[in-house]
This record gives sequence, C-alpha cells and structure tokens, in this order.
Amino acid sequence: MKKKALLDFLVNVENQGVVKLHISGYRWFKSIWLPRLGLADLLIPEHAALLADCWYLMGDVYDFNCAPLKAIECYKKAIQYDESIDGAYREIANMYKQIGHYSKALNYINIAIDMMPDNTEIKAEKEEIQDCINYDVEPFLTDNNQCWKLNEKLANQEFDFIIQLVSQIDNPELNIIQCLARAYGAQANFEKYLETWGQITNSNLTFSLEYADWFYMPDEILNSSEIWQMIKSASGRIDEANFMIFDSFTENYGNQLTKNQVVNLIADFYIFKANSNKQGIKNLVEKFPLWKELKE
Repeated sequence: MKKKALLDFLVNVENQGVVKLHISGYRWFKSIWLPRLGLADLLIPEHAALLADCWYLMGDVYDFNCAPLKAIECYKKAIQYDESIDGAYREIANMYKQIGHYSKALNYINIAIDMMPDNTEIKAEKEEIQDCINYDVEPFLTDNNQCWKLNEKLANQEFDFIIQLVSQIDNPELNIIQCLARAYGAQANFEKYLETWGQITNSNLTFSLEYADWFYMPDEILNSSEIWQMIKSASGRIDEANFMIFDSFTENYGNQLTKNQVVNLIADFYIFKANSNKQGIKNLVEKFPLWKELKE
C-alpha cells in the first residue's frame, strides 16, 4: 500500500472516530485496521500525532469491549508517539481504577492534571481515585471476574482458548456464554454463533447487550432477521442494551420508551431491512421522524 493511500485511510478513520472503528466490526478490525496501522508504524512514523490518535482510538475500542488491560497497551502506545496526548493519561488512569490499581491510576491522573490544570472533571476523578485508596474500595473489575478475563482473551484473539474453557464450565452464567458467542463470531462460525445466542435468548435469566456483542457479531448475522428475532423474543429480560449507533433514536425518544420498546423497535428496523420491507421502515420513519439512521 502506498504511503499516500495509507495516510488518507488513517486520516479518514481518525476523523470518523471510535464509532467508525467499532461498528466496522471485528473482521474489518482484524483484516484491514490492524495490518494498516502496523504498516503505518513502519512507513509513516513521522506522522506521530496521527498515529497517536489512531492508537488512542484503538484503546477506546478495547475500553468499550471491557478489556481495560488491552486498552492500556494502546493508550501507552499513543503516548509513545505523542507525549502531549493528554487524554491518554486520563484514560489509562480510568482503566487502572477499574481494575483496582489505584496507585498507578493516581500517577497517571496527576500527569493529566499537570497537562490540563483547569479541568475540574479530572480533578474530581483524582478525588475518586484517592478515596478508593483511602477507603480500600473494591474495584469495578476484580480478579475473580471471569467475564472480564475472557474479554481480555477476546482482545488478544485467543478464541480457541475461550471455546475450550467455557465448554468445561458447568452451568456458565449468561455473560460467560456471551463471551463464547463472541469467540464464535470472531471465527465466523455462524452455526455455533446462532446456537449459542439461542441458548442465551431461550434462558429465563436477564442479560445485557454489550458493545462487545456487536463488535464480534459477523455482518452476515447482524444484517439477518434471525438474530433480531431471537433478541426481540428475549427483550423483556434485557436489563441493559448498549448500542454504538442509533444515538438520534435514543436521544430523541429514549425517555418516552421503555428499554423493552427500544430494543424491539431497533430489532424491527433490522428485521424490516433484512426482509426488504420498505413499508415497515416507512412506518418507523413516520412514527419517529427524528430517528435519522432510518434514512441512511
């Protein structure tokens, strides 16, 4: 790939931000993004600020996918390219706080404050970290949190390990089964992926739809009606649903609808789209005119 084309590609992704990286999904991330970013490290190291931003965005992807250790690696790589990328210090502090490494978090938040002394939000974050130290607060993610550990394995592309491990667990919790589905999705094993999601949606337990679920979901599945019929059938048991897109819908109508209704309407959109049901989409547009993603 020529330097100019590579540079244009990275600038385009940088301009679109983390949403572009995340919604493009794992297959694109692995086959396009990672090789080109690796190539950029070799071919255009002089564009340090751009590369720093790209590594920062990759850290954000892993943050969204609940893999703080992998996110820290990326934020530190961003700092290697540009020590003035102040947000990276703040994000590293937040990641260390999540996993209970409070002294490291304090070190990085102090650097962020030195770089942004007038930022009151960062000062408040420092107080929170200091409180965690003073009162020995249990971290958000602990060493016995198996789902977190599996999300780190996903970030490191250890899919076979996850599949083997989960298969040996008796009655795994649903969030562990979701990690298994992500591994199958990353391997493009459509049959096992749908079978695993069927296990999730047919249970009587509540679960959350996480950002990582969409990241590792193959496009062929995402754009089919089958997965959305499953999700819709279980919508009453979804206690939280995180979507990287559909901001216009949730911002304009989220307060008027229940979580169940939000999930069902988004599912309807994908089902209508998969079945080329133009009238169904038209009806949604008429009912929710500020839902701009319907018109894209």
